[in-house]
Amino acid sequence: MRESLRLVIQCVCGSSSARRSYRIVGYSERHTYRAVEFSSLDDLLKVLESAVPAFDVKRVSRESEGGSSILFADAPELSKEQLSRLGLRE
Repeated sequence: MRESLRLVIQCVCGSSSARRSYRIVGYSERHTYRAVEFSSLDDLLKVLESAVPAFDVKRVSRESEGGSSILFADAPELSKEQLSRLGLRE
């Protein structure tokens, strides 16, 4: 079974401007999935490519406008296995 959800990739700036992290968050009609944190965008993209091989990682912006920002947002349909591989949990 596949679930349609809003998948968002965020760049999050910590208390010091040098510290950045990246996260994936999923939103469906029924609930919001817990955010999954990554220390680098490359790590996040590797997990995303592994979980969703058809996903084109070039669609994710590598530019952050200072402060926290959304690098990608779309509404793909993902299987429960793909959600699990991304680390997204209810």
